Amino acid sequence: MLLSPNGLVKPGDEICSQPIPPMPSVLIAAIHDRVRRLTAGCLLGVAALSVASAAPVETKSIGSALQLLADRSLVAEQKGTAFRLGTPVERDVVLRAERPWEGNALLISSIYELGGTHYLLYRAQDGGRGREKASEIFLCLATSKDGVTWDKPELGLVAYGGTKANNITALEDGTPMTYVYTFLDPRPGTPEAERVKAIDMREGDRRAGGA
Repeated sequence: MLLSPNGLVKPGDEICSQPIPPMPSVLIAAIHDRVRRLTAGCLLGVAALSVASAAPVETKSIGSALQLLADRSLVAEQKGTAFRLGTPVERDVVLRAERPWEGNALLISSIYELGGTHYLLYRAQDGGRGREKASEIFLCLATSKDGVTWDKPELGLVAYGGTKANNITALEDGTPMTYVYTFLDPRPGTPEAERVKAIDMREGDRRAGGA
């Protein structure tokens, strides 16, 4: 291999007659090994990309379970459709404050379905009448099979007006539940007796327990 003195070959250049000294065999081997490694890495990258591109999109089985489509996490593709908020439809009154312990205001704590029955826990109190102390507010239970017609079962837990024939809920020690927020724990393995959890707030303190 011949080069001009300045390293570039152009028309009119004088070519030196001295050949370039050969590279050491160790250096040539190192270059070859480096090229081989780079080529192998590129081939592996292309193969991985091809496999990833060909992998099918994973689908989720939801069966007949109702889904709240608040986002597109369950939707892989949309054509001719759009996400729109539903419009509430006014229907009949399903729950009224009609018992002496219910006062004039019903505040919903939670609604959940368990074992084919809908459970509604609501806080009953008198608003604007001076009956707003914790001792005068009760967490009550209503149940329904269809979510439209509700019953108020007699739980027999708390005495009110000389009788326990009411739907007032209570803690394990018999204390009426008042400022309590309940929720259903759907995690697998949760004991049935602990499915419903509650956060009880009283006199500035918070305590968690079973409802």
